[in-house]
Amino acid sequence: NNYFSMTCIITQEMEQVLHVASSCFLDNATDSCCTVRWKNKTMYYIVSVFSLAI
Repeated sequence: NNYFSMTCIITQEMEQVLHVASSCFLDNATDSCCTVRWKNKTMYYIVSVFSLAI
């Protein structure tokens, strides 16, 4: 059994600075995480997914 946690940040693409931080205590044998960043001319997206064994 796994527990999934997801965060999603959507913001307008501008000449600005965006600082984002997240943390999780992971067991390298059973847990994992993935962060994907994507942008186009008008928007900026960051999605993080954590998979934790329970």
